[in-house]
Amino acid sequence: MSDANDIGRKGSLFLSLLFSFVAAGLSIAAILTPSWQIVNLREYGSIHEHGLWLDCTRHSRDGNHILQRYATVTEPLHCVYKFDYDKYSGTFELEDDNSPVGEVNRHKFYGWHTSTMILLGFALLTTGLSTFIGACACCHSSLSLFFTIITLLTTLLSAIAEGIFFFYSHRADNRFIKGIVGTYEQRVGTASIEFDAPLMYPPQTPISGFRAASYLDEKPVIAE
Repeated sequence: MSDANDIGRKGSLFLSLLFSFVAAGLSIAAILTPSWQIVNLREYGSIHEHGLWLDCTRHSRDGNHILQRYATVTEPLHCVYKFDYDKYSGTFELEDDNSPVGEVNRHKFYGWHTSTMILLGFALLTTGLSTFIGACACCHSSLSLFFTIITLLTTLLSAIAEGIFFFYSHRADNRFIKGIVGTYEQRVGTASIEFDAPLMYPPQTPISGFRAASYLDEKPVIAE
């Protein structure tokens, strides 16, 4: 019976570590990708991708029917970092976000960008820590409880980061961009979908909880 329990613990540990690696990889990809919010400014003939620390622009062929057979995604990206964009534009303090040229203000750091990145960074650190402890728990069952606690902490950090981004990205002042002849809505990009990688963490919780419970159940009871 102990062999069956040992196989169950190692199997659940393997699944937990697999979920951790997949979620961490998707989270890193999301942080590095600029397409958190995407808007197609048709009157300017360009598609803007606004990320947490990097913003990119590519030319759009939507307005030219002759060139529509060429995919817009093949156009080269022109990117700029949020932390040094003010070197190239001095309009941050002069332009209103709702003005026709207010799109330039989307390229600066906001507090919710920083908060999301910090929380994701801590989530990745706790993922690395839980992976190390989980590997050690294969030989030392007493570490299963710590593995469960750190996994819960990772889930909490990821959920808070996701909530912050979802809330602020759907605010009207961040969601809509006013042009000269129209108003455009930013939509969620592929990076935001990758950002849902924290959803990979919760399945670990019952798995690691099973491992902790199995360890506690196996502790011998010393009769007086």
